[in-house]
Amino acid sequence: MEFMDLFLKICECPHQHKCLTDFEKLDISVRPQGGFLGSNYWMNRVLIIGQNPGGGKAARANLGSEEDYYHTLVEELLTARNADKFHSLMKYLENSFMPKWPIFRNFDLQRHWGFGLSDIALINAVHCRTSDDKAPNETVARRCFREHTIEQINVLEPRLIICFGKKAYDFLHSLYPKANIPVKYILHPSGQYTKQHPDKQVELVRDIASFLRGKIGSRQKHHRDGGIAEDGNQLRSQDKSRERRMPEMDKDIISVQNKLKEYFIRGYALDSTCHNM
Repeated sequence: MEFMDLFLKICECPHQHKCLTDFEKLDISVRPQGGFLGSNYWMNRVLIIGQNPGGGKAARANLGSEEDYYHTLVEELLTARNADKFHSLMKYLENSFMPKWPIFRNFDLQRHWGFGLSDIALINAVHCRTSDDKAPNETVARRCFREHTIEQINVLEPRLIICFGKKAYDFLHSLYPKANIPVKYILHPSGQYTKQHPDKQVELVRDIASFLRGKIGSRQKHHRDGGIAEDGNQLRSQDKSRERRMPEMDKDIISVQNKLKEYFIRGYALDSTCHNM
């Protein structure tokens, strides 16, 4: 099964009313969100997982016409059920819609880790929105994870999972405890706790960078020397250029960006451990 097939399956989920019975704060006024697949995801295979789509009706009102157009594209995809419509939807998410989400306005992937939206996939542990951003209960989370999320993780085959928010991390760790994939988290970029404790967020961001640096360093000596592919050279050049523009506090992450790009391009395997924070 391909990611597009899973996207369609989630949008047409037959369990919404059952989940609403189990959790009255579920917002089923719109279709569940099927996730996002960046145009360059398969080069890096970095997967971001959130708790569930945020904001409910308030979020839709703030995003206005962009939100409406997203739902139009989803309905067109559900009617046509072809790759062209799917790619059009993903392109719109990548270039127009997602950059306006509060989560990505508050946390710049490119600045901190050298990745753009094109380089990641994003899914949620629970695919329905909730009123007032209430966390879904365990019954709903288990059903959604069992029916949808675990299939997405298996299809995407990530080399690294980064959870946006401790709740998403706890969901993943309790529902998928034997995953042979390294898992880390940062505070939810749109959360009030993050705004009140920026030092904690910096610590978690740097922890991910240090984790990656350690993995790369411990494995490089086991592989033969050799030049990197041309696209790797280009990425290193871009990172060096970016270094000149970055604030002082982020410079310690630059070396990780260079190594991380090389790491994924060479296809080194991360070891099969699910890491606790």
